[in-house]
Amino acid sequence: MHTPARSGTAGPSLPPSAPRPASLVDIRSRHSMQCSTAVTISAFATLLADLNSSWEEDGRTGKESSRQDRVDLFREEWLMGMLSRFKPLELLLDGEEETYSDGTRRSSAAASTSTLPSILTATTHDSPNADAESPDPLSDEARQRFVPLDAISRGVLAEQTIKRSLKQRGQLLRHKDFASLPAVARKAMQQTRKTGKPVYVSPGLLDSVEWTEEYVQRKWAAPGIRFGVFRPDLIRFEEVKRKGEEGERLVLWEVVEVKYSGKSRGFIYTNFKVQAGFYHLTLTRLLSAVPSLIPSHKLTFFISRDPLSSSYEEQSLALRTVQAFVEHHLFVLLPGWLNAVKVDEWERLQKALKEQPPSTPARSGAVTQTFIEKLQASAKSAPPTPGRARRKATSLSKADTFSSLTKPSQLSQPLPPPDSPNSPSTSPSRSSLLALPEDSPTPAHYNLPSLPPLPPVDEQEQRELEELFERIVLGES
Repeated sequence: MHTPARSGTAGPSLPPSAPRPASLVDIRSRHSMQCSTAVTISAFATLLADLNSSWEEDGRTGKESSRQDRVDLFREEWLMGMLSRFKPLELLLDGEEETYSDGTRRSSAAASTSTLPSILTATTHDSPNADAESPDPLSDEARQRFVPLDAISRGVLAEQTIKRSLKQRGQLLRHKDFASLPAVARKAMQQTRKTGKPVYVSPGLLDSVEWTEEYVQRKWAAPGIRFGVFRPDLIRFEEVKRKGEEGERLVLWEVVEVKYSGKSRGFIYTNFKVQAGFYHLTLTRLLSAVPSLIPSHKLTFFISRDPLSSSYEEQSLALRTVQAFVEHHLFVLLPGWLNAVKVDEWERLQKALKEQPPSTPARSGAVTQTFIEKLQASAKSAPPTPGRARRKATSLSKADTFSSLTKPSQLSQPLPPPDSPNSPSTSPSRSSLLALPEDSPTPAHYNLPSLPPLPPVDEQEQRELEELFERIVLGES
C-alpha cells in the first residue's frame, strides 16, 4: 500500500535518467562522416565570432539568444560538405564566383566588395603594373563611401592593401597554391640574411596535417576531425642575433594575421586567437624539416583601422598563454559540437561486430544437385497443361498429326491395383525413375481409384476431327 509523503517533506527524489546510448548504426555513420568530410579553420573561426557577438548582444539588450541553434546549423553545414572551401576568401571581381568543394557557388554580385570603383581596386589588387603610378587619390570623405560595410570584406581589403605596400618595398614573396612551402621559406631565409630586413611570405592554399594523436589523447575515436585546406595571411621571416649550436645563422618565423577592427580598444577576439594558433601549430610541422629555421614564441596581428591605408597597429600574444586555450577549442569543443565519435562508442561498435552470429553456410554441391534433379523429375512427370495450341505448326506432318490424335494418353490408361504385379511400385523399369531420397515422403497418388477405359473411336468421327484439325490448326483449306 502506497503511503503519501508527509506535508512539508519532499518525497524520495529519483536519480536523473542517463542519456540513451547511441545506436550502432548512428555510430558507424558518424564515424564515416568524420573520415570523409573536412572543416576549414576559417569556418570554425566564423562560428566563434558569431557566438561571441551573441554574447555581446545579450549584454546590450538583456535578452538571451539561442547559441545552440547556431551550433546545430554549423553541424548541418559540415554534414553537407559546405565548410570545405578550397578557394580562399578574397575580393572577387564582377562576374566571378566563389566555389566550394561541394560545387556550391556564391556570386560576387551579392557582396558589397564588388561595388568598389576601379580607382580603389587599382590601388589594392596586385597586377603586373602595380608599381606604376597610381591615379589621383580620392579624398578621405569620398574614399569612405566605397569602403565595404561588412567587417570581413574590410579585413580582406586591408590585407590586400598591406601586401601591396610590402611588395613595393621588396619585402614580399609569393607562394602558389599547394606548392612547396619549405622551398619558399629557404628563399625568404636567404633574402632576410642578405638585406637584414624581415621578409614576408604570402602563402597560397596549404594542405592541413593529421591530428589523430591529439584527438585520441582526448578520448575521441581516430582520426578525429579532419581539417581542410587553409591559407594564412602572412608568414614573417627574420634573422635572430643568436646563432645555433654549430654557429649557423638562425632565422625566426612567425604567423602574422591581418585583421580589421573599428574599435579602438586593443582586444584580441577568440576567433583571432584560435585561427592564428591553428596556423602556428600546423606550420610548425610543415617547416620542421628546414634547417636553421625556428618557430617564434608569439602570434602577431596587424590591426587595421582603415582598410584603404597601409598603416596598421601591431599586437602580439605570447604562445605559451594561448596554446592551451587554442588546443581546447580545436580538440575538445569542435568535436563535441560536431558530435564526433568517442573511443568508448567505437569500442562498443567493434565488440558488437565481433559478436555477430556467423552467416548461414551455403549448401553443398551434392545437396543442391539432388534438389535440381528432383525438380527436373517432377517437371517431366507433370501432366501437360490443357488448352489449344496457339502457335502454328510448321514441321508437323499429317501422319504425325493422326498418330498424335489416335494415341491414347498415359493418364487415360487405367491404373492397375496396388497389389498387381504390373504395379508401378513393383515394376523395375519405373522404380528407378520414382526413387526418391529416404527423407522425402513419396506422394500418395497410387491410392486413386481406377479410371474407366475410353470408348472406341468411330472412323467417321475420326475423319471429321482430322478435317477440323487441318482447317483450324494447320490452316489448310
